[in-house]
Amino acid sequence: MHNAAFRAVGRDACYLAFGVPDKDVPTVVRGFQAAGVVGLNVTVPHKEQALALADRATDRARAVGAANVLAFREDGILADNTDGEGFLRALGAAGVDLAQKTVLMLGAGGAARAVAAACATGGAGRLVVANRSLARGEALLAQVPLGATAGILCPLDSVQEWLPHAQAIIQATSLGLKDDDPLPLPLELWPEIEPGTVVMDLLYKRGGTPFVHQAAAQGLTALDGRSMLVWQAALSWEVWFGEMGPVQVMAEALDRWLDGDDGGDAGPSGEVGQAGHGGGAGREK
Repeated sequence: MHNAAFRAVGRDACYLAFGVPDKDVPTVVRGFQAAGVVGLNVTVPHKEQALALADRATDRARAVGAANVLAFREDGILADNTDGEGFLRALGAAGVDLAQKTVLMLGAGGAARAVAAACATGGAGRLVVANRSLARGEALLAQVPLGATAGILCPLDSVQEWLPHAQAIIQATSLGLKDDDPLPLPLELWPEIEPGTVVMDLLYKRGGTPFVHQAAAQGLTALDGRSMLVWQAALSWEVWFGEMGPVQVMAEALDRWLDGDDGGDAGPSGEVGQAGHGGGAGREK
């Protein structure tokens, strides 16, 4: 996405992916800073550590407690998080407004934190978090500032109660990464979802995820994570270069990759490269 965008706008820069062990993240980040790199994308499991390494952080990074973008400035390292805003932009591009809506979110991991903060920013009336671990769900609701959005914890075995009331259902678990993964929402519960409900899977996969396929078969508005991935990448340009990245160019590049023969495994939206890798927006020449 980024290299296609650099070529399209004539920016003399290069984007590369690096696999970095957790213990080496501080050394690698400082090394990139010393080498004059413009900035980085950072993916799991390094997002919390990236925030801690920064000299300054945006409000949205602090709200989530993690950074997916680092920018190297003369006055130090700036940490930002474009995952949540990317989520809202993706929904907006599909004509979806969360204002006063009830959002049911499946999962309470790192991606879910960014979505929870974005739901508050988007003015959602209620955010219902359904997760296998109630303690993790409680921690998410306690850590993420929700403002006027009501945060509700829902045990997974009680999720059926909320299905008729949700105007948006967000799949934020890792289920769907493997071909033999079960659906995050059992088949027998899908008839409980009201027509017109928006269903979004934060994962993306060549050919679509089973969750998105089931939502489409149910006649629901179904979105996967590729649009969120594109928007968080375009927003990263604002942090690095002070301008929005070319969204259409990035989207077309991602679609070509997913439709090509060079892999195309599913990946959590908002992350560049494979889990544990950091993408570097290389120095401009």
